[in-house]
Amino acid sequence: MPQFLGLTTIVLLNIKAHLSTSIVLKNFSNAEDPLETITNGDINSTEYLDIANRVKNFMYTNGVAPNYASTI
Repeated sequence: MPQFLGLTTIVLLNIKAHLSTSIVLKNFSNAEDPLETITNGDINSTEYLDIANRVKNFMYTNGVAPNYASTI
């Protein structure tokens, strides 16, 4: 699952940036202490892309999926 999360964030950001470069599959570890709290609401595209970018940056910096992501 962490590899899929890494790939989907890169693909999403590449589509937004109109990039069609190859994506190299990187090996990421699972989140160390995942937390899930779901809140009903809307996320606009700017927030969604911001979350994707923060998740990608965290994963590529730390080699592990984040424990959580939020709009805050």
